[in-house]
Amino acid sequence: MNPACRRASLDAHCPSSAGGFVGSRVLRGGPVAKNTRHVVPSTSGGWSVRKQGAARASKTFETKMEAEKYGKDHAQKDRADIFVHGANGMIQSHKTYNK
Repeated sequence: MNPACRRASLDAHCPSSAGGFVGSRVLRGGPVAKNTRHVVPSTSGGWSVRKQGAARASKTFETKMEAEKYGKDHAQKDRADIFVHGANGMIQSHKTYNK
């Protein structure tokens, strides 16, 4: 396995343990919703919010707190999941808003 794939990332070239790619992997017995949001470190500095499988960020923020607020607001509105990643790319928290 590619060492970069050991961490939970949005890279399409990293297969998941469920046999698909990270963008379509199965968590807790069910598929991840297509409108799932991820708060991830931005390549240009700051923090980005991305929709599951998106090539580009929905929006980029200076602070992680701002990105989390934006991501949670949209996940609640869309009744979706949100994954918050740390600076190292590992998932720090996950919340489901399905009601």
